[in-house]
Amino acid sequence: MGIWDPAQREPSKVCTYYIKHLRFGNSYFEHSILFRISDFVLRILSKKSEFSTLHCAVGIAWKQYRTNRNNLRLNLYDRMYAVFDGLMTLLSDAQRGEVNDEQLYEFYRRTKQSQFFFGKEISEYLEQIGKNARDLQYLGNMIKDQRLSQKEHEKAVDDRRKVSDWLGAQFEVSRSKFARYLTFRIKA
Repeated sequence: MGIWDPAQREPSKVCTYYIKHLRFGNSYFEHSILFRISDFVLRILSKKSEFSTLHCAVGIAWKQYRTNRNNLRLNLYDRMYAVFDGLMTLLSDAQRGEVNDEQLYEFYRRTKQSQFFFGKEISEYLEQIGKNARDLQYLGNMIKDQRLSQKEHEKAVDDRRKVSDWLGAQFEVSRSKFARYLTFRIKA
């Protein structure tokens, strides 16, 4: 088969090949006009088809981008919420009275990545919470110590109450600080 073989040519040229070699009229003029019109129509359709394919590909790529962006935001939200949940757990434990080493360890484990998600302000705030929780633990141990004088014991109880009150007030403060980061909206 030669170069005029329709199987070896692109589809638009195959159509024009058949149109060109078929007889649609008696004169060469009719054949020439029909060929030119069909060739013009095929060129327009092939360009429109390429544009439609490109348009579909761009649309699919855009939707994949949005889906991946929303999945990333959801994954980041889960990690940020884990930090917030660790804080709320420690504050709840502090409200019950005693904070032990295991609770402090769990708090530090869950909030150690805060600087990567929230920045310096929240990291410093979490450090302050941790320091006050350690102080609460220390003061609780001091109160249990029988060797303290009455005056030292009363001061430890008063300091423990102040620290406990401060930690109790942090429920609302922490919600307002974290609200900026934990308000989740999916952008369409």
